[in-house]
Amino acid sequence: MAKFSTHIENVKNHLNNGLSITSWEAIEMYHCTRLSAVIYSLKDRHDMSIVSEMISNEDGTRFARYHQVAKSGTKEEIKNYLMEKGSITSIIARDMFNCDHLKVVIRDLKNDGMKISKTLEANEKGYLVNVYRLKK
Repeated sequence: MAKFSTHIENVKNHLNNGLSITSWEAIEMYHCTRLSAVIYSLKDRHDMSIVSEMISNEDGTRFARYHQVAKSGTKEEIKNYLMEKGSITSIIARDMFNCDHLKVVIRDLKNDGMKISKTLEANEKGYLVNVYRLKK
């Protein structure tokens, strides 16, 4: 069971970073041959919002590409926070909104037309963090 849980953590981290994944990519990157089972587990046991889109390659072979989508409540809360404060970090998103997938939310907000920039800045403890700012 340890190997399956490692696959779950690898794919979870991959998706939380705003990336998408296919079965072939899962095999190449994580040696995970049961991506659909991992996706099911992430949806069912880890309460992640994951959608699939069917795509075709050059020879017409169809396969699924999975990506995480922001939960609408979290997305709206973070959008409102950005509108009010002007910037947000993953630490704020996690502590205030219980959101461990800020990159996904930011990607979705950008797709909705919001202008958001990202900079790397030192926080009060001297650690470098990504700061997402609303462009004016």
